Amino acid sequence: MRWMGWLLVGVRSACQSSGSISEGPPGADGLPCWDLDGNGACDTATEDMDGDGACGVSDCQGPQGPKGDPGDTGPQGPQGDVGPQGDIGPQGDVGPH
Repeated sequence: MRWMGWLLVGVRSACQSSGSISEGPPGADGLPCWDLDGNGACDTATEDMDGDGACGVSDCQGPQGPKGDPGDTGPQGPQGDVGPQGDIGPQGDVGPH
Protein backbone atom coordinates (compact mmCIF):
# COMPACT_ATOMS: atom_id res chain seq x y z
CA MET A 1 0.00 0.00 0.00
CA ARG A 2 3.05 2.23 0.36
CA TRP A 3 3.27 2.92 -3.37
CA MET A 4 -0.29 4.30 -3.35
CA GLY A 5 0.87 7.19 -1.16
CA TRP A 6 3.60 8.07 -3.62
CA LEU A 7 1.14 7.86 -6.49
CA LEU A 8 -1.26 10.21 -4.71
CA VAL A 9 1.54 12.66 -3.94
CA GLY A 10 2.61 12.58 -7.59
CA VAL A 11 -0.94 13.23 -8.84
CA ARG A 12 -1.49 15.98 -6.28
CA SER A 13 1.83 17.62 -7.22
CA ALA A 14 0.93 17.48 -10.90
CA CYS A 15 -2.49 19.03 -10.24
CA GLN A 16 -1.06 21.74 -8.00
CA SER A 17 1.50 22.72 -10.57
CA SER A 18 -1.19 22.97 -13.25
CA GLY A 19 -3.52 24.95 -10.94
CA SER A 20 -6.52 22.69 -11.62
CA ILE A 21 -7.40 21.51 -8.08
CA SER A 22 -10.97 22.18 -7.05
CA GLU A 23 -13.06 20.81 -4.21
CA GLY A 24 -16.44 19.36 -4.86
CA PRO A 25 -19.43 19.51 -2.54
CA PRO A 26 -19.27 17.43 0.64
CA GLY A 27 -20.58 13.88 0.31
CA ALA A 28 -23.44 12.42 2.28
CA ASP A 29 -22.70 11.10 5.76
CA GLY A 30 -22.13 7.36 5.89
CA LEU A 31 -23.66 4.92 8.34
CA PRO A 32 -21.92 3.81 11.52
CA CYS A 33 -20.37 0.36 11.28
CA TRP A 34 -22.70 -0.97 14.00
CA ASP A 35 -25.89 0.08 12.15
CA LEU A 36 -26.69 -3.33 10.69
CA ASP A 37 -30.13 -2.43 9.35
CA GLY A 38 -29.13 1.04 8.10
CA ASN A 39 -31.91 2.91 9.93
CA GLY A 40 -29.55 5.35 11.68
CA ALA A 41 -30.79 4.30 15.14
CA CYS A 42 -29.18 2.13 17.82
CA ASP A 43 -31.31 -1.01 18.05
CA THR A 44 -29.82 -2.49 21.21
CA ALA A 45 -31.50 -5.88 20.73
CA THR A 46 -29.59 -6.54 17.49
CA GLU A 47 -26.78 -3.96 17.24
CA ASP A 48 -25.40 -3.63 20.80
CA MET A 49 -22.95 -6.53 20.48
CA ASP A 50 -21.03 -5.83 23.70
CA GLY A 51 -24.18 -5.44 25.81
CA ASP A 52 -23.30 -2.04 27.30
CA GLY A 53 -26.69 -0.51 26.41
CA ALA A 54 -25.33 1.75 23.65
CA CYS A 55 -24.08 1.35 20.10
CA GLY A 56 -20.48 2.34 19.40
CA VAL A 57 -17.28 1.26 17.72
CA SER A 58 -16.92 -1.74 20.06
CA ASP A 59 -20.12 -3.15 18.52
CA CYS A 60 -18.70 -3.18 14.98
CA GLN A 61 -18.26 -6.66 13.58
CA GLY A 62 -16.41 -7.76 10.48
CA PRO A 63 -17.34 -10.75 8.36
CA GLN A 64 -17.04 -14.25 9.83
CA GLY A 65 -13.51 -15.50 9.42
CA PRO A 66 -12.46 -18.97 8.28
CA LYS A 67 -12.65 -21.88 10.70
CA GLY A 68 -9.44 -22.26 12.68
CA ASP A 69 -7.34 -25.37 13.21
CA PRO A 70 -8.41 -27.75 15.98
CA GLY A 71 -6.75 -27.15 19.32
CA ASP A 72 -4.71 -29.58 21.39
CA THR A 73 -6.49 -32.26 23.39
CA GLY A 74 -7.15 -31.04 26.90
CA PRO A 75 -6.32 -32.93 30.10
CA GLN A 76 -8.59 -35.73 31.30
CA GLY A 77 -11.31 -34.48 33.60
CA PRO A 78 -12.09 -35.80 37.08
CA GLN A 79 -14.07 -39.01 37.55
CA GLY A 80 -17.79 -38.40 37.64
CA ASP A 81 -20.21 -39.25 40.45
CA VAL A 82 -21.52 -42.80 40.86
CA GLY A 83 -24.76 -43.20 38.94
CA PRO A 84 -28.01 -44.70 40.26
CA GLN A 85 -28.30 -48.49 40.59
CA GLY A 86 -29.67 -50.15 37.48
CA ASP A 87 -32.72 -52.40 37.19
CA ILE A 88 -32.51 -56.09 38.12
CA GLY A 89 -31.73 -58.15 35.04
CA PRO A 90 -33.74 -61.14 33.77
CA GLN A 91 -33.38 -64.64 35.34
CA GLY A 92 -30.61 -66.62 33.73
CA ASP A 93 -30.93 -70.11 32.17
CA VAL A 94 -30.62 -73.18 34.40
CA GLY A 95 -27.11 -74.58 34.28
CA PRO A 96 -26.04 -78.29 33.87
CA HIS A 97 -26.44 -80.72 36.87
